[in-house]
Amino acid sequence: MSSCGFVRAKFFIAALVSLILPVLHLGAVSMLPRETPTLNSSRTLLEGWDFTAEAGTSERQAYAEGLTVKLQTIGNGDAVWEWFGHSAIVIEEPDKRPVMFDYGIFDLASDNFFFDFARGRMLYRVISSDALWRQDWSTDVQRRDVRTMEIELSPDMKLALVEFLVYNTSPGNDTYLYHHYYDNCATRIRDIIDAMTGGQFGEWARSIPGTGTYRDHVRRHSYASPLWAWLLDYLQSSVIDKPLTLWEEMFLPEILEQAILDFPLKNEGVNGGNATALATVVNVISDTTGQGIRPEVADTAPIFVTRTLIFGVALAVFFGFLHYLLIRTKRKSDGHSPILPRILYGVPLGLLFLALSFVSLLLLFMMFFSTHDVAWWNENIIFINPLLIIPAVYAFRIAFGRKEHECLVKLSASMRCFALATCALMIFKCLFSDTFFQMNWNIIASIFPLYAVLGWLVRPSLPLKTKKSTGKLTET
Repeated sequence: MSSCGFVRAKFFIAALVSLILPVLHLGAVSMLPRETPTLNSSRTLLEGWDFTAEAGTSERQAYAEGLTVKLQTIGNGDAVWEWFGHSAIVIEEPDKRPVMFDYGIFDLASDNFFFDFARGRMLYRVISSDALWRQDWSTDVQRRDVRTMEIELSPDMKLALVEFLVYNTSPGNDTYLYHHYYDNCATRIRDIIDAMTGGQFGEWARSIPGTGTYRDHVRRHSYASPLWAWLLDYLQSSVIDKPLTLWEEMFLPEILEQAILDFPLKNEGVNGGNATALATVVNVISDTTGQGIRPEVADTAPIFVTRTLIFGVALAVFFGFLHYLLIRTKRKSDGHSPILPRILYGVPLGLLFLALSFVSLLLLFMMFFSTHDVAWWNENIIFINPLLIIPAVYAFRIAFGRKEHECLVKLSASMRCFALATCALMIFKCLFSDTFFQMNWNIIASIFPLYAVLGWLVRPSLPLKTKKSTGKLTET
């Protein structure tokens, strides 16, 4: 077999492997259904808890009547995990400092934090702390929006809620398995309110269509950081592309806040059986709107395809131009280009493919060996996968090796394989849109132009041939 034939066969096998990767989950832990019981889930903790039981003695009744229950909503912050805001319950007693019950505590400095994150084993805690101190920290130090509103509950319900929160923060009950969409600081409070209203809150919210998908809401909050927005889009599959109900959208604190304001609670013993509001007034403690502290959350999900396509085309033109310089500066004496054009072309291209291969390794790990269901069956692994390490090696060899032309030929062949795999996926997405409905056109647009340009438009002008007498590669 000639060298060119061997190269084609090798990269055909690589392309075939890249197409098979998404369907080989190898019986990994990620295949466990989402309904698998988790540590201290809301359903487990709230099951059988009676929020309608009478307070009992006169002392307990008097104590319950003096309680005030508030929802505190904190706007987006600067850190990635603060982009989506925060929710907490605040309990106020007469002549005492208010107490905040916070379901969003994690330890970033723990030894296994990033490994546990990759595995989908994020353990969060619920704690009680000084509400005024937490509020001052959010307003004065972090400079975030802060709003509170009183939740109108009967004395018996207030007392039952406080007792549940104390039970929930006790050792052994205070840790839970976090999920950004299904089990976070806002959904925990949502579940508590649903239990307190006898399921009315959930029944009402599930009957109302949401305003978008999980991906739409992620894009609303991440659009100002293009690299993070691209990474979050790449790592998450079609699992987050399904239409939501209002119940599911309440993973966002601002939507939980508005839902509580809109919810009509029906109570036969109150207001003649007519619906009453759980909350009516929002107290704004801090409002940073218009101050330019940080980008504000977009009202609607931005469309990323246009800007990623512009980026992808610009990236392809850039490396196409560097390839042109590399070919134009090739010396007639030995057929090699000077070191500077080779470095300018090979090093950034190699670093780009190396970075993409590392990111795809993270996705592959999350798909096969984690409980991150948002990464399962991710189409992006077809065209951005660990096999990109192959063109990365060729790019570095172009910069620093001696077989420049041979590496250019093999780099071009590898790019054609990735381009064909991407083309195949695009055809399937157009023909079978109900099956391949992952919203990843922006990811495709960011990389396909580069594959196409390096694979076809800037192929080396001199083909490789085999010298029959010696079997060595030569340029003719």
